[in-house]
Amino acid sequence: MRGEAEAIVPFMDKLQDFVQVEDVSYQIPDPPDFVIKAAGKKIGMELTKSNPKQFGNGGFKKIGEFKKWQQEAKRNPLPRHEFEWGEFTLKESLAAFQEEVERKSKRAKIYSSCFDESWLVLQAEGGSSLGGLAEGAYASNRGHKETVLDYAGKNLYEMCRICKTASPFNLVLLFCGPNILALPVLGSAFKLPIPDNDLLQRGEKASEDFLNWKSKMRSITRHYDESQGDIDTWFKNSQIK
Repeated sequence: MRGEAEAIVPFMDKLQDFVQVEDVSYQIPDPPDFVIKAAGKKIGMELTKSNPKQFGNGGFKKIGEFKKWQQEAKRNPLPRHEFEWGEFTLKESLAAFQEEVERKSKRAKIYSSCFDESWLVLQAEGGSSLGGLAEGAYASNRGHKETVLDYAGKNLYEMCRICKTASPFNLVLLFCGPNILALPVLGSAFKLPIPDNDLLQRGEKASEDFLNWKSKMRSITRHYDESQGDIDTWFKNSQIK
């Protein structure tokens, strides 16, 4: 419970830019993980993490390695810690996303009738390809190459297609740090940041070949030591050559 509370802090902090939150509490027993009260409505919120791909039989071995890496980073805080998730295709990433959405949607049918809305909230910084989408990093005015935008658009379009089957959730929300992206399912009474329409249209037209593109993902944690002085100097010194 403590871990979930710590994980959800940046999401709840940013959410209040769009929603006047009255209260947040644990749901005991779960699911869902949390109950949000806002604008006279009660929202059941289920928290989960995005995975870069399906890990298959043998069961989340990479997730176990990642958790050990996180603990080591806490015990021995260096300027920079880096964890390699390995290589995977966009198709594999989308399959992992669909698997998690379907699993959580099945569970939500048990409790959704007790709430005005149900939300599935995914941490998007844990090695998946979703972080950049949650951050709104892909847009033509940011100087990206056409192929980069096509790839990001394909990812976003396929995720939105998957979310159409995510009933009884009202929304599937991605968050990375303080950034939120809401993927509509059944609609919501709250106005949250939604996918860029131009990027969605680009993704709809993009070639199926992008599904076979491979990515190498890594998670990075940095620790700032105030005794090192200026944070810009510290950041430059922490880079891997």
